[in-house]
Amino acid sequence: MPLTSHGCASRIKRLMERLPKEIDLVLISQPEHVYYFSGHMHSPTGLAHRAPSHLLITRDLKSTLILDGKAKPSPDQVADRIVNGSWNATNLRTSRHQAAAQAARHIISEKSFETIGIERNLTPTTILHPSTRTVDLTPIIHELRQSKDPDEIMMIKSAIRIGESFHKAARSFIEPGLTEIELYARCLEVATRQASQPFVMMCDFASGPHLRQGGPPGPRVIQPGDNVMLDIFPYIDGYRCDITNTLNAGNMPTDDQLAAIDAAKAALTASEQLAKPGISAGEIFEAQDNAIREYNSDWHLDHHAGHALGLEHLETPDFVQGNPTELVEGAIITFEPGVYGPDFQGGRIEHNYLVTGDGLQRLSHHQLGLV
Repeated sequence: MPLTSHGCASRIKRLMERLPKEIDLVLISQPEHVYYFSGHMHSPTGLAHRAPSHLLITRDLKSTLILDGKAKPSPDQVADRIVNGSWNATNLRTSRHQAAAQAARHIISEKSFETIGIERNLTPTTILHPSTRTVDLTPIIHELRQSKDPDEIMMIKSAIRIGESFHKAARSFIEPGLTEIELYARCLEVATRQASQPFVMMCDFASGPHLRQGGPPGPRVIQPGDNVMLDIFPYIDGYRCDITNTLNAGNMPTDDQLAAIDAAKAALTASEQLAKPGISAGEIFEAQDNAIREYNSDWHLDHHAGHALGLEHLETPDFVQGNPTELVEGAIITFEPGVYGPDFQGGRIEHNYLVTGDGLQRLSHHQLGLV
């Protein structure tokens, strides 16, 4: 389910409308942003996923996709023109990045551009002449990205459906005696069949006494009564969701374990009831932290309360104490309260939401709870 030509054209138009008037050319080099504006992305499961690409956009909204010479354009890319560099596997004098940069420099030198908008921290210095005047577009692009377009929302929903299949499978497969990696592998097989394609499964997957530390699944054997935290963010066609639940191995949670998840649920409800455009990230954190403290005065929220998501992980804003950044309509966000303790382990839960004009629309529907 690729990004659409309409979506890419709309994003280019909005970018150009926000540019300072003196900019007559835009140079995009961050892979996520090349994809965002053109639909071109090298798959993270393919051989070309490290291949460089650039996108040039002129004031007349025309775009040129620049590749290294070996990598192929994505079948769903919508750039008006494709230019290939000179790289090939037998050319030892020029790297892939040099070839793409040289091709971009050649195109730019063909015309007289007085001011070029760039992503300052990501643009190769070899593309531009040292005397070229540049303006950093990074803040403008990140502001654009906060509110998601319909094609982006559909991509994230697709990732959510795959994540939900993982969580459903975990409820069927979890049992004492399995290692973390065995449980992960069984669930990943189900999720891959749901996706009908290979994908990258990013995750924070941990069990037992080390649950709070997180990390990838490992060889640890899951013990009876252990809590297992499954915080997963499948990366599908450039976008991702981020959904979490904590399960109890053997369906024998202690009272403290049950109470910890109930406190996390109270925090989730508090942030759901509060969130709408104009509410700050810091207010979301305070709502979750207060709900947990009200449930048990010895507990508190000791990590962020969630964040926005989409092309990257994390996206702005991050829901941390004191962050004044406000929610905007069209953002996709996640709330992930957790309660942990050295004696009872505890855990984390999480849902994803679309910010609407007057509140939230929950997008994820996996079952929460230890059993």
